[in-house]
Amino acid sequence: AECPSMGEGWDRSDIGLCAGCGQDFRSVVPQAPSLPADVKLLGCLHCLCGLCLEQRLATELPPCPVCGDPVEDELQPADFPSCFLAQVVDAQKALASELPCDECVDADAAVSHCRTCVSNLCEYCSAHHKRSRAFQQHELLDLSRLEGPIHRAVFCRVHVDQRASSWCGVCRVFCCRLCEDRDHADHGTKAVQAAAVDAAGKVAAALRRVSRLQEGLAHCHRSVLRRKSALESHKANADRTVTQMSERLLSAARVRRGLLQQDLEARVSSIDTKLSTHEQQVREAIIQVRRLFEFVKSSLDVSSPIELLLMKRYALDRIRLLIRTCDVSALAAGAEGVVLPDAAGSEATVKLKVDTECLAAAANSIASLGVSRLSVGWRGNGLHDALDEDIREHGLGPPRRCIGGKVAGAAPGMFDSPYGVAHWGGYFFVSDSGNNRVQVFDRGTLGYAYEISNKGPSGVDIQSPAGVTTTSQGVVIAEYSRDSLSVVHPACGALLRHSLQYPERMAGVAPFCGPVGCIARHGRLAVTDSCNHRVRVFQETGELLFDFGHKGEGPGEFNSPEGVAIAEDGSMVVCDRQNNRIQVFDCAGVYLRTVGVGVLDSPLAVVVDAQGRLYVCDCGNDSVKVFTSQGEVLYDSSGEYDFVQPAGIALDENGILYVCSDHSVHIF
Repeated sequence: AECPSMGEGWDRSDIGLCAGCGQDFRSVVPQAPSLPADVKLLGCLHCLCGLCLEQRLATELPPCPVCGDPVEDELQPADFPSCFLAQVVDAQKALASELPCDECVDADAAVSHCRTCVSNLCEYCSAHHKRSRAFQQHELLDLSRLEGPIHRAVFCRVHVDQRASSWCGVCRVFCCRLCEDRDHADHGTKAVQAAAVDAAGKVAAALRRVSRLQEGLAHCHRSVLRRKSALESHKANADRTVTQMSERLLSAARVRRGLLQQDLEARVSSIDTKLSTHEQQVREAIIQVRRLFEFVKSSLDVSSPIELLLMKRYALDRIRLLIRTCDVSALAAGAEGVVLPDAAGSEATVKLKVDTECLAAAANSIASLGVSRLSVGWRGNGLHDALDEDIREHGLGPPRRCIGGKVAGAAPGMFDSPYGVAHWGGYFFVSDSGNNRVQVFDRGTLGYAYEISNKGPSGVDIQSPAGVTTTSQGVVIAEYSRDSLSVVHPACGALLRHSLQYPERMAGVAPFCGPVGCIARHGRLAVTDSCNHRVRVFQETGELLFDFGHKGEGPGEFNSPEGVAIAEDGSMVVCDRQNNRIQVFDCAGVYLRTVGVGVLDSPLAVVVDAQGRLYVCDCGNDSVKVFTSQGEVLYDSSGEYDFVQPAGIALDENGILYVCSDHSVHIF
C-alpha cells in the first residue's frame, strides 16, 4: 500500500505527523512495535509511519525526507524504535480516556495497567490477568488513579508475542529469553532495566557536553556582540576623525589658494613692470632709428658731393652709436626672458597645480593609511601615549621627514653612516661617523643649524663619533677611534671637556677601549665599553660609580655591547651585538632578563618609551623591532619601511622617533 501525500504547507518535523505522508499519529491507535503502521523514530528525531519507512528503504532512499540522513546497511523497519512515540501517543490517548488495551484484538479501552508486564489492560483482560496463576504476582493499577508516566510493552522482533526482556548491544535489538539463549548468548546482553540505566548515563553525559557547548556558544555570542559594539564605536570615531581631517585639508587648501593668488598677483605686477620698461626702450629705439634713417636719406637726396663727404663720418658714427645703444637682440631676449603668467605654463600656475596635486595625494593617503594610523600621527605625546594595540596595528606611525639620502655625502644635511641621535632644547644632534662630525638640526623646522667638527664654528676635532647624548654638563660624544668621550656646549659646540677621564676624579680607572653607546638619565651616564665587553656607569659630573659585565655568552655577559638605554624605573637595557640579544639590568647592574633571542641579528641601538617598550635597531635584519618590557614582539618594520642597517635610535619627550639608517635619518 502507498500512503497518500498531504501536499505542501504542512510541518514535516512535527512529532505528531509522519514526515513522509503527513499521517496524524494522534488519530490512530498504535499496535505492536513490529507492525508497519506503527510510528517510527529516526536517528535525526523525525518521525515516519511504518509504510513510508518500508517504501523508502525498499527504494534505497534516505529514510528521512526532511534532512536526508543516510541509513546503515541491512537496517530493517523493525530496527527503528517506536516505543517512545507510542508512549507519547498513549499519553495523549490517556488524557482523552481512549487508551487501548494491549492484549485483546478489538483494542477495547484500557482500565488498568500492569507494572510487571508493562501493559495496559481492558476490563476483561484485567479480570483474566487476576485469575491466571502465571500473573497472580503481577501488580495491577487503576489507570484513573495512576500517577507518573505510562509505559508500553516492547515485544521481541522475532517472537512478536513475547515481551522483550533483554537488550543486545552488539545487534542493537530487544529480544525475549528464547532469542537471548539462541541468538545472543555470546553478545553480552543486559536486562532492559540495566541497559536503560547505562543508556541514561551516556545520554546524561552527552547532555552535559551539550550544556557546556551551549555555554561556550553563549560566551562567544556575548563576545561577538561586544566586538560588534566596539566596531561600531570605532567606526563612529573613524568617521569623526576623517571628517576633521577633511576639514583641515580643505582649510589648508583654502589658505594655500589665497597665498598662491597673492603670489600670482605679485608676479603679474612684476612682469607687467618689466614689460612696460622694455616697451619704453623699444619705442625710444624705434624713434631714434626712424630719425636717423630719415636724416641720412634726406642727406643723400639733397646734399652735394662735398656736403656728403663732410657728413659721411658724422652719419656713420651715429649709426654705430645707435646700433650699440639699441641692441635689437638684447631687447628681444629681455622680452622673451619674462615669464608670462598664462594659464597653462606660468610658474605660479605650475606651482598651484603642484600644490593642488599634493593636497589630492594627501587626501588619498587618508584612505590608504587608515584613521587609526592618522590618530597616531596626531597624538599629543606620540609613541609615549600609544597603546600596545596601536603599535601592533600601526607600528611606528606615519613618517614625518627623512633627512639625508641613500648616497653618502659631506654637504650640510648629508651623512656618511650616521650612528647616534640625541635632543636638547630646540635642537637634535646626529653623529655623522664617516664625516667625523656631529650635525645639529632645528627640531621645529628640521633645518640644518651647524656642525661640531674642525670645520665648524667651534673648531672641535671629532674622530669617528658613535653614541651621542645630552647631560646637565653638555652634549657627550663617544669617539670610538680615540677611545674617549668629549663634552661640548649644546648651543655652539664649543669643547668643554675631553674624554671624561677627569684625572682629578678618576685616578687609577682603566681607560675605554672602543666606547660606542651612551645615554644619560636620572643623573647618570651609561657608556658601553665595546672592546672591553662591559658597561660603565658614571655620575653626569664624571665620577665612576661602577662597571658590570665581561666577555661571554651567559646571562649578564657581553660580546661587543653597543647601544644602551635607561628606562623610567632606572633599569638599563643593553644591546649585546654579537650575542644577538638584548639584556636588561636593574639600576645597580644586576641581571634581570634577556629579550629577542632567536629574533634579533646584531642589534646596535635601543631606546625605551614611557610605557617601558623597547625600540631596537635590528641591524642584521634591516629593521626596527618593538618589544614589550617582558620581551613580546609587538612590531617588526620589515616590508614596511626601507631601513638599511639601522644603527641609531632616539625618542624625544613628544614621542617623536628618530632612526639612523644607512646615510639618512628617518623621523616618525
